Amino acid sequence: MTHLSNKLIHILFATTVLLFTSNVFAEELTVLTYHDIAANPGDDAYAISRSNFVEQMDYLESNGYQPISLNQLNRVYRKQEKLPKKAVLITFDDGLRSYLKFAVPVLQTYGFPSVLSVVSGWADNKNTPPEYRGKLLNWNDLR
Repeated sequence: MTHLSNKLIHILFATTVLLFTSNVFAEELTVLTYHDIAANPGDDAYAISRSNFVEQMDYLESNGYQPISLNQLNRVYRKQEKLPKKAVLITFDDGLRSYLKFAVPVLQTYGFPSVLSVVSGWADNKNTPPEYRGKLLNWNDLR
């Protein structure tokens, strides 16, 4: 097993959350949150390289993890279905362009759903912090 795979295992266990409904243990869900995927992450502590992202998605698939959608999670919450074993929710924060340009094609290759969280006030590029200018999806991209 590679160093990256070991690191991912630690991330998986460190980010596992328990879902509770009616004060009774219901299911176990691992949540992976990504920020940016870059050709060369450099000093950005919140970015992951493209090759590491692909390796992590391959790891999930190869080891029987089951990425789920928010719709599926809602059905679990409503007790309409059970969460699959090794359930994973793959999320991306801030709405960076790397989600659309790189993550989505990779996720589609694996058939993995994901969740994108955006800061709507930044999508028009008027209130965007300087460090994010030119890096975010705009309203047309989000459509």
